[in-house]
Amino acid sequence: MPITLNDKSLHTLEFPKVRERLASHTSFSASHELAMQLLPSSDIAQAQRNLRITTEAVQLLALRPDITTGGTRDVRDIVGRAALGSLLDPTDILLVKATLAASRNLRNLIAHTAEARSGLDTLRFIASGISTFPRLEAEIERCINDDGQVLDSASDKLSNLRKSIRAAHSRLMAKLQQILQSESYARALQEPIYTLREGRYVVPVKRDFQGALRGVVHDQSNSGSTLFVEPLAIVDLGNEWRQLQLEEYQEIERILRELGALIGKEATAIKTNVDIVADIDLALAKARYSLAIDGVEPQLLESGKQKGPQPLLFKNARHPLLTGKVVPTTIELGGEFRILVITGPNTGGKTVALKTVGLLTLMAQAGLHIPADPGSRAVVFQEVFADIGDEQSIEQSLSTFSSHMSNIVNILRRVAPDSLVLLDELGAGTDPQEGSALARSIITHLLEVGTMAVCTTHYSELKAFAFSTPGVENASVEFDINTLSPTYRLMIGVAGRSNALAIASRLGLNHKVIGLAKTFIDPHEQHVDNILDGIRRERNEARKEHDRAEGIRRDLQRRTEEMERQLAQADEIKARAEEEARQRVEQELETLRTELRQLRGRVEAGLHATSDETLTRQWVTQAQLRAEQMDKELRARSQEQRKERNRTQHVRQTQKAQPDKPHTYGPGDLVFVNSLGAEGDVISAPDQGGQIEVQVGAFKMRVPTEGIVLRKPAVQVARENAAQPSMVRYMPSVPKEAPPLEYDFRGWRAEAVIEELDRRLDEASVAGMPFLRIIHGKGTGALRKAVREYLNNHPVVREVETAPLEQGGEGVTIVRL
Repeated sequence: MPITLNDKSLHTLEFPKVRERLASHTSFSASHELAMQLLPSSDIAQAQRNLRITTEAVQLLALRPDITTGGTRDVRDIVGRAALGSLLDPTDILLVKATLAASRNLRNLIAHTAEARSGLDTLRFIASGISTFPRLEAEIERCINDDGQVLDSASDKLSNLRKSIRAAHSRLMAKLQQILQSESYARALQEPIYTLREGRYVVPVKRDFQGALRGVVHDQSNSGSTLFVEPLAIVDLGNEWRQLQLEEYQEIERILRELGALIGKEATAIKTNVDIVADIDLALAKARYSLAIDGVEPQLLESGKQKGPQPLLFKNARHPLLTGKVVPTTIELGGEFRILVITGPNTGGKTVALKTVGLLTLMAQAGLHIPADPGSRAVVFQEVFADIGDEQSIEQSLSTFSSHMSNIVNILRRVAPDSLVLLDELGAGTDPQEGSALARSIITHLLEVGTMAVCTTHYSELKAFAFSTPGVENASVEFDINTLSPTYRLMIGVAGRSNALAIASRLGLNHKVIGLAKTFIDPHEQHVDNILDGIRRERNEARKEHDRAEGIRRDLQRRTEEMERQLAQADEIKARAEEEARQRVEQELETLRTELRQLRGRVEAGLHATSDETLTRQWVTQAQLRAEQMDKELRARSQEQRKERNRTQHVRQTQKAQPDKPHTYGPGDLVFVNSLGAEGDVISAPDQGGQIEVQVGAFKMRVPTEGIVLRKPAVQVARENAAQPSMVRYMPSVPKEAPPLEYDFRGWRAEAVIEELDRRLDEASVAGMPFLRIIHGKGTGALRKAVREYLNNHPVVREVETAPLEQGGEGVTIVRL
């Protein structure tokens, strides 16, 4: 269950900022939402499970850095609408298909990785809850292509309708061409072209000759001098064409409704898949965030459930939101003391230490790794209270002191032994004597409740109080007098000092003034400060020695781990070799036993046939000699096999280091021509210039070897053709010379271009051309628009696209047939 923590404390400890950074590592909206709603848990079992999942996700990323939930979308709303019977558009259906495929791939990848590597049990269990829908995926793929177009294969009726549409369109075009070419209408036509208006084919007729060509007027030019008329002779043909298109639309709608019904039937399971994938993606986001902050999994301890305090320990901890060079600090709480009092000047970094304790605690309870060293421990608290900063309540007209005290009053009402209390600048904002007394009384109350707490203060009186009170410990943030700045290293057991006189001296205050100030200081307090200085120096030296020793230890540990890894690899290779040798020896021994049985059979046969004792001895002697000889041969063969394995291993290693030989192109190879975007057959071997002759449909061309990609070598093509003798490759009859791939219409009138295109498209289709390049230039864009409108409605055109920038860009249109 989530920790009972008010929003103010969450924002005070900056936990929402951690959630934002976590969310930036998610892959889709559902997991992003989970990250932004993440809360710490006060249930230690749940917190431990969440941490284990994060650790497993880190291991999974190490094994499979390419793992992703890519393709998954939050389709819960889509499948919900499908369950209610709503009509889904093809784009929505494709999103469902992509989500099904991505979730299936994620499940399989985690399962296979977990089988090969232990330690991923929890993630494998979570992923096993993903349902798969191979039939639904296959049905969607059969009906809709990746561009969202419903395919002819979706139904026989749709396929037949589209054939009829193409035939009706061809009849319509033939009749329309007949009208345009008729001399009877030549004077009436503004130009011998046709165009589309509201889905109907029309021709431009001069207003003065409207009666010469009877038909339906659909539009007129801006000047009114030209009418766009649908000739009566093609009205019925146009109606037939439009009616078939309407039937096509209805059939498409029926297919989409059927697919929607299939999706709606599995709505609950698909929604569950999205939830599971979101959980896994959140785990992967936690892992990526852990790597970003160099995090570790802390050990979790339960607070207030066992006798005696549980120690909290953050080793070399860093505040995760600080940027730049962050000085690590070690923070300990519990054990011999439950309350830590951090003293020192306001610039000493006390608040950073306080926030680090609170934020790392919340992160651990939320299942996040913390930026600290291995061996760190976090305590699971039921509640975390924080009063940090000097905010002032304007609405309530409260002073800084009153604002702090209002928060503290609420905290003291709810605090319990299993709570964590964080109080910044305790007792500040009022008379120093009263503030100090109030701070001591609050600490005493927290000590009596049995809670854990970290308090910061600049009151010197609290140093002695913490020193003399069991369960309370002093701490201070180290301050560098030479640089007049804190080092941010927390020193537990050492009280802080203000350093006011030292700072004033470094800033140039008159020595006489500083000397006079020293005479006003209580000698006892001065003596204590001198002792503190000695302790700091000793601790600095000890820390340096510790750091050097720790560096040596880590280096030795790395070397030891590397040696152990190499030894493990060597043992594995040795064991594998011994197992192979053992299997071969057993095979040889079995052969030897078989031959010995045969020899004994011959001996017995000889005894039975001759009853000759001398002959029997000879047979036995021969058998024994043969067995001894085979045993020698077996040992010699085993030694030779070991030598051969070593030679083979060396050869394999050598082969791995050598690159594969490039393929030598020759006649019969099936290749993909990059410049055409189509496959073709190699006709001739490369010439001296590296050029290869390739045939694509009826078109032959010479291309460099760098411009093609091998699909199948000639041997494989021949083998496949031989294996399927009944299959005949259809080649349409083509002109003696293949038509060109490129036409330049710059400077042409739109009507003339369209007329020429119609003829050229028919030629290219019959010739089996893969595509055409239409050069129309950029200009005003009118010619480009007219060309593309015509191409988009032509029955032999499969796809229309703009040429790449380096091949003409908007000035060239690529037509794929």
